[in-house]
Amino acid sequence: MGAAKGFEMVKAVERQQLVALLYFFEALRLYVGVGYDLAYAWGRALEGFRTLFPAPIYEVLHPSPGEAFPDCLVRLSREWPVAEHRIWFELLVFLYQQGTALGGNLERIAGRLRKENQLALENFGRRLPLVLNIKLLLFFFPAAMLLLMGPLLIMLQESFPG
Repeated sequence: MGAAKGFEMVKAVERQQLVALLYFFEALRLYVGVGYDLAYAWGRALEGFRTLFPAPIYEVLHPSPGEAFPDCLVRLSREWPVAEHRIWFELLVFLYQQGTALGGNLERIAGRLRKENQLALENFGRRLPLVLNIKLLLFFFPAAMLLLMGPLLIMLQESFPG
């Protein structure tokens, strides 16, 4: 039971990181879409979501003091906590170094993260009835049976002395 609980905690943290990354890329997309440079948009998006991001995610996304913006992207492509999402930072490094327009690419990245988040929510929703039924059977049913059958058992015990 402890391993399952730990697994669910890991999954919850990964979902939280996915949602934070999705919000962040959506904000970047909007900033770049109206004409801001990616380096400027990065800082503005971080400050805008400071209260929404968990502290560890904010610290990872925030450039270190004296760290150049391209170096920050390279660091994230190597050190982002969820390995499957490092590809998005690698793509940004490549596009930023090439000087390619980022608006459409950020839209595609955000769309892919949106779809991944939707699939994670659907999987969670699919498993939810099973998890709730198991918890009901384990915790509610025995107490309800004791409450319903308790008076009957007491009456039976009193009617058959000894």
